[in-house]
Amino acid sequence: MLKILIVDDDVEERESFKAKTDWLSYGCEVMAELSDGEMAYTLVCSEQPDIIITDLEMPYMDGLTLSRLIKEEYRDIEIIMRTSCEEFACIKEAVHIGISDYILKSDEADVVKEAIEKAADRINERRSIKDELEKHTKSIENERKCDKNSLFNELVCSGKTPAELIGLAKKNDIMLTAMCYSIMLINVVPAGTNREESESIMSAVDYELDEMAASGNVILFDRNVDGKAMIIKADSEEDMLERRETLIEQIKNILYKYDYIKFYGGVGTTVTRLGDIYRSYERAYRAYAQSYILNENLIIDSDEMEYGVLVAGDDFRISDIDIRGFDRNRVHRYLRFGDLDGVSDFIDHFFNDFGEDALESNTFRRFLIVDIYFAVCEFLEGLNYDRSEIESPDITYEILQNKENSKKYVINILEKAMSFRERSTRGRYGDIVDEVMRYIEDNYSDDKLSLNVLATHVNFSPNHLSMIFSQQTGTPFIKYLTDYRIGKAKELLRYTSKRSSEISSEVGYKDPHYFSYLFKKTQGMTPTQYRQQGHEQ
Repeated sequence: MLKILIVDDDVEERESFKAKTDWLSYGCEVMAELSDGEMAYTLVCSEQPDIIITDLEMPYMDGLTLSRLIKEEYRDIEIIMRTSCEEFACIKEAVHIGISDYILKSDEADVVKEAIEKAADRINERRSIKDELEKHTKSIENERKCDKNSLFNELVCSGKTPAELIGLAKKNDIMLTAMCYSIMLINVVPAGTNREESESIMSAVDYELDEMAASGNVILFDRNVDGKAMIIKADSEEDMLERRETLIEQIKNILYKYDYIKFYGGVGTTVTRLGDIYRSYERAYRAYAQSYILNENLIIDSDEMEYGVLVAGDDFRISDIDIRGFDRNRVHRYLRFGDLDGVSDFIDHFFNDFGEDALESNTFRRFLIVDIYFAVCEFLEGLNYDRSEIESPDITYEILQNKENSKKYVINILEKAMSFRERSTRGRYGDIVDEVMRYIEDNYSDDKLSLNVLATHVNFSPNHLSMIFSQQTGTPFIKYLTDYRIGKAKELLRYTSKRSSEISSEVGYKDPHYFSYLFKKTQGMTPTQYRQQGHEQ
């Protein structure tokens, strides 16, 4: 919905013009009406309407001066000059300033309609071009990110030859070759309750980690909800030990500065061939899981890790798992889009994909459960719930002792998380919409009541509030407000003897003619006919 600002010092002319124009049919709404250019400029600076229809001659600041000031700051605002006389000098100046159109107050409705439609078309075209440009830019960024993540996946899956891996790296402008390699996995998650503050902190952390990785000896991969992965390069094993130690210290110095985050990390062993990087990844992931189980801000070096999480007699090896089949994003996707009633079936399929041998292993089961638990925690925190809402796995707890107990535990925490999702979806905006409806009920008679007024009242942007209101009620805001006012008008027409002009004012319409027009348009009859019909009945 395009926002219209009408500026004219003649109140009657302004009201008449507003009333006789069918704004909704143009996809527009009048956000405000003002009597001089100075007041209009102040409003434009704060609200930035899409189209301004202004008179030429006004006190304090005329239409040309207003237009010049606006075009200097807001080139995309469309301005239509509306005046009583056609003066060549004014038209020439208006064209020079960049005014969209110049119409006379005596012009017929079709001339006004054409001017508004042309302005709206230009706005929509600019928005379309901007959207396409943003989509294109985002698409390129996503492609680069996908290509880079694809390179990382190929490196840790050991499915490509060294020559193929080097070729993929060159396509991403990455210098991959080195004498030694080591993998570091790290995940930083917000621990605060204020979403805006958490987002700000996470952005700052991302920026500092990116800056740190720009040294050339670290290749950083952003793995979304799985955190970040780094390939550390060195000239020798001794050099690698020093670089790993320095890097861990640098990361800790960055992360310890922030109060409302938690982080988990693991560093894999040193390897000397590209084809062996997957071995470093497996060790890094094991250390990362140990860091998570300990639930402290730790980055654990796999070469120094104590294997307390391993169970005696369990001869299953993590390296026996085909990493290419280990798609943790399946859990994240199901949490966002899956059906609450289908959790049990989903987990059955998810577990079965690893085979009986894998799930009979205490070691692998623990890693898998920790990973799912972590995914659920991420999801809950994204909904502004604390991870304490679900039970955490404990390495000595009975849920880890066999496959059946593990399944029950995972199903339970997924069902709890998804019930919070359902509650959040229903309740996140329900209170806002209820408040909007209450406000309309209390203030429908105010002719200045608008989407902008309500958006300010509930501290939302007008566009966002419009979308939420429509989604929650199934009715666009403008239609809801109009229907509510007309409903009140029908009550007054039927049960009082007040004149139509009085009723018009009481339900929020200053102009009785516009009220009559709107009533007939929505009810199929005039207010007088409606009242007469009620008497006959």
